Amino acid sequence: MRPSLTVEELAVLHCLVTDMPFEDIGERLWMPREIVRTLAISIYRKMGVFTRAEAVRKGLAMGLITAPESE
Repeated sequence: MRPSLTVEELAVLHCLVTDMPFEDIGERLWMPREIVRTLAISIYRKMGVFTRAEAVRKGLAMGLITAPESE
């Protein structure tokens, strides 16, 4: 079953694939760091995971996000 993520949560989930800290994700998405953190916690809860790595793995497996391009 796919979690129902908001547009903001999906944007944060896409950024979680990178190694960017929440502060940098916030700058990219024009959000305060604490909002990014709150959205990440909501993503983890909705996806039934406990860590960023688990959220990324599950998001990739579910097709919610794609792996970053190799340079």
